[in-house]
Amino acid sequence: MSDGGIRIDNGSTAVLAGPTISANTIKRCLGDSGIRVGADSVSILGNSIDAVLGFNRGIDVIARPRHARGSIAKNKVTNGHDAGIRVAIGGVAVSENVVSKCGGGYNGSAGIHIALVDNCTLVGNKVTDIDGDGFHIEGNTNTLTDCSATKCVNDGFDLVSGNGNSLDGCVASSCFGEGLDNSNGVTGSIVKNSTFSKCRIDFAGNGTLAQDVNNTFTTGGAATAPVIDQP
Repeated sequence: MSDGGIRIDNGSTAVLAGPTISANTIKRCLGDSGIRVGADSVSILGNSIDAVLGFNRGIDVIARPRHARGSIAKNKVTNGHDAGIRVAIGGVAVSENVVSKCGGGYNGSAGIHIALVDNCTLVGNKVTDIDGDGFHIEGNTNTLTDCSATKCVNDGFDLVSGNGNSLDGCVASSCFGEGLDNSNGVTGSIVKNSTFSKCRIDFAGNGTLAQDVNNTFTTGGAATAPVIDQP
């Protein structure tokens, strides 16, 4: 594609519920995100997106209202100039996606960005070579299980805002910032069974932790201030 990718938008009046976008191959999007959906629920499955140019996102999911549910699973996004996947719908299941070589190194530009929404479930996602954070989490009670972030310019997992977000069985390695940044002002984070290694600081943050159980790291600790953080 020479201009845009796939765009579904419910606009100002229409209500589009339950769109399914699956098994598409999208290359060289210049004018918009690879897949952009504004709807009350979504299903985005098994798509391949390569080369999203002009600071657009690989998959961008927004909705009115922001409490819908849906699924983003088994997609591959690479060579994007902004977030690989951005989710601005609460309650979405984001699973087994692979994101690489995305990001622009500024706020919210990440492999996967949960953007000020709650109760998203992230399972088995892999991000690598990200020019920004691997996972950039804003919102409450979002859960990340068995996710990995490697070779990120900023943090592997950046818990930026909210209460009760959790990591279980996650791995961050070889990031130039923190493996985990539990940012100042974040409360009630749960971090368990996770490994952070070979980062500038493996485990950092001056937010509060509700649980810190069975984690493996070499440098830093729960009260360590991060060296690299988003403005």
